[in-house]
Amino acid sequence: MMGPAFRMRPPAAFAPLLGRWTPTADGIVPITRWRPAGPPAQVPDAFHGAVAVRSAG
Repeated sequence: MMGPAFRMRPPAAFAPLLGRWTPTADGIVPITRWRPAGPPAQVPDAFHGAVAVRSAG
């Protein structure tokens, strides 16, 4: 369904894809656990995400 370009990667393999971008203190986390407003949903940790910043220099 996602096509041949879609690849599932573990969090450790995701970080190098960010290049010069640095994840915030929250890090790379399952999206259901990203600053939840209450207990996180009890679902498999299938998708991970991050907020990253790039230095000005």
